[in-house]
Amino acid sequence: MIKNSLLLFAFLLFGSLCFWQCSAEKKTEMAENEVVEKDLTRYPNEDSELALLMRGMYEDTEKIQKALKEKRLPEDFREKFKKMHSAKPTKPEVKDAAFEGMGNHFLDKVNAVYEAKTQESQVEAFNLMVNACVSCHQVVCPGPIKKIKKLTI
Repeated sequence: MIKNSLLLFAFLLFGSLCFWQCSAEKKTEMAENEVVEKDLTRYPNEDSELALLMRGMYEDTEKIQKALKEKRLPEDFREKFKKMHSAKPTKPEVKDAAFEGMGNHFLDKVNAVYEAKTQESQVEAFNLMVNACVSCHQVVCPGPIKKIKKLTI
């Protein structure tokens, strides 16, 4: 009787451990799938060279914004931002004459930020730079406009 009880207990313990392990793996798998789904919501387009560059440009623009708010010179990102003309987009048709023109307009506004002589004129130039981003995104890729507008000082 004791042997049967021990055997039954061992079997139940083993079964419980197997069930617990499978349950833990399923939760991990579900969590990983949830992360993928959230990333697709956050970034619905493929990670093209241009998309990745634009995300980096947003982060760099946040750094410029922070520097200007702290009344210090921002790190110079002009060379990096120029890569927007050579970066491959998710959809090749995006890179048309309008994109090139708006890109050049944006780069002119970026230069104005770094060439401004006073803190006040730097902030004004920065906000014009942000507006240039919004203008382009209204035509090309409207998804991040709300986020971009938050960069305004």
